Amino acid sequence: MKARGRDGKGVALVLGSDTRSFLSVVRSLGRYGVEVHAAWTSPGAIALRSRYLEHIHSLPTPWESPEGWLESFNELLDSKSFDLVVPCNDSALIPLQERRRQINAADSIYLLEDEAFAVTQSKILSTQLAESLGICVPEHATLQTLEQGIEFANEAGYPVVLKPTTSFQSGNLRRKRNVVTVRNDKQLSLELKRLLQDGQVQVQKSFEGVGTGVEFVAKEGKILFSFQHLRLHEPLKGGGSSYRKSIPLHPGMLKATKKLVGALHYSGVGMVEFRWNQQTDDWIFVEINGRFWGSLPLALASGADFPKLLYQNWVEQVEDFPQQYRAGVCCRNLERDKNWYSEQLSNRSKLGFAGLLMTESGAALGRKFMLREKADTLAWDDTRPFFAEQASIARELGEGIVRKLRSRWRHSTISRNRQRKRLGKQLANAQSILFVCKGNICRSPFAAEYAKKELPDGLLIGSCGYFPKEGRHSPEAAQLAAHKFDVSLTNHRSVRLSESLVSSYDLIFVFDEENFGRVTNDHKDFRSRVFFLRNLASSGVIEVADPYGKSVQQFEETYEQISKLIDGCAAIIDESRADSQHGSIQ
Repeated sequence: MKARGRDGKGVALVLGSDTRSFLSVVRSLGRYGVEVHAAWTSPGAIALRSRYLEHIHSLPTPWESPEGWLESFNELLDSKSFDLVVPCNDSALIPLQERRRQINAADSIYLLEDEAFAVTQSKILSTQLAESLGICVPEHATLQTLEQGIEFANEAGYPVVLKPTTSFQSGNLRRKRNVVTVRNDKQLSLELKRLLQDGQVQVQKSFEGVGTGVEFVAKEGKILFSFQHLRLHEPLKGGGSSYRKSIPLHPGMLKATKKLVGALHYSGVGMVEFRWNQQTDDWIFVEINGRFWGSLPLALASGADFPKLLYQNWVEQVEDFPQQYRAGVCCRNLERDKNWYSEQLSNRSKLGFAGLLMTESGAALGRKFMLREKADTLAWDDTRPFFAEQASIARELGEGIVRKLRSRWRHSTISRNRQRKRLGKQLANAQSILFVCKGNICRSPFAAEYAKKELPDGLLIGSCGYFPKEGRHSPEAAQLAAHKFDVSLTNHRSVRLSESLVSSYDLIFVFDEENFGRVTNDHKDFRSRVFFLRNLASSGVIEVADPYGKSVQQFEETYEQISKLIDGCAAIIDESRADSQHGSIQ
């Protein structure tokens, strides 16, 4: 017998913890009277503060326990008899979809039919389907080799867009493989070789336009309700938008969406993404999202309550929905939008950025008066997530100010002289040196290998990083650049920083403020051992910037800096040891 929630409704389990789709689903179902539980959450996530969340279940996750999660998940389903289970991200959806025949009460889980899942997960299959239905798609090809990519780019012209077949793979649910736009042969070679390691890659001719999405709930190939949004703030390097607006349905894109939904005999929620040139009204198909999407808070703010519609359709068998929502409503993800403005500040003149800020502030103020300006996390019936987000943003801004002040101090002559003097004393007695950067695939492995050649014999030298994945290769650009310095990174595999590693080395060199903060905060007992590599120099910037994702030339420039610093380190060690020996003789 099914358990009953408030107002006679059922009980739902929502999987995830983000402030966009997860929080929206929790609020929507809770307002409808459903008792909402959560699992596979991130500890400390602000979305977990929602008043509509009744219980949080602690379960092994598929990404942390690939073999052990299923038994615990089935035990929970057996004990609670949920009416609906909603995975809110790919990391939750993919393992459930792939193991659906081993899951108890799988009919209660929001999953797609196998064909629909295969197509929505694959950028190659979805493009092929759209093309077969006569929907506008950009010029494209499926690549298996670098040569094919270069040939396509030469014929189509730059820029071109490289798309991995899927954003996530079941074997690595934590790592998202992003779409990349490349503008020359060097970038193409670097990015395509990296993407081809995971399988086929789709390449498309770039299309000038802005992102837009038609969102829907459907039953057996028929759309029951639809909604459309337009991206207002798109990250320069791609990814989800931080600010969007509800707009009337575009007839052509709606027609294309209906074709795709019908061809897949689709049941459930989804979003078809397009790029749209508003001046010419040309548009192209981008992809299909087969789960709840990041801009879901905007849909709810506009009256398009998709989680409730899904519950009504899947649990209560309702199919007749009012076909209306408010157009012109804007909704902002405050955390991500802060990053968008920071990105704009870095890519515009100060005058241009000031003009952008004034124009956007005025427009937003006008929409607030018309009650058309919203924030993803702000809801007057559920304020705790919003205030937790504000506290997080304030804390981050405060930490940023402190980092800048500390950086200025570290650049000062007084601090540099003190650190250089202290470093010289520790180098004289050091028997081991550890180099630490973020990923242990670019700076620290090169520094370690170069140091093994140039520093005195007998020193134990190692490298590691704090990125939570071991065994990664150094990028090809890093390997090529290292050869110029007679260093091979071909066989290097990343190692993760640990307490035992830190305690095993007398001296630890880091490269930037983030490295320093992570190592000293996570391993406070060994703070006195940590130095910036540039403490070896008496002047200049304190950081050696991360060249990850950059060209071979930029890697060479970084490695030139590191090699000169280590050469200086060798001189300091020789000098300090000579002084030590001279003192002992006297």
